[in-house]
Amino acid sequence: MEFIDLTRKFLKIVRERDAQLTETLKSGSIQDHEQYQRIVGELSGLSFAENTVIDLLENKEDLDE
Repeated sequence: MEFIDLTRKFLKIVRERDAQLTETLKSGSIQDHEQYQRIVGELSGLSFAENTVIDLLENKEDLDE
């Protein structure tokens, strides 16, 4: 599997998980504050990972150095 294919698959998985968690928040099915904090923390981590990958791809020439 090529690097770009792997990267696209990773971003797809991250975005799908983000959508799942966002739907959980929207649906009001949170059981307690601890679960809410866990979901918000995971969303924050997913956002960081997605943005980092996108930034690296946009600045690919920096990786080649």
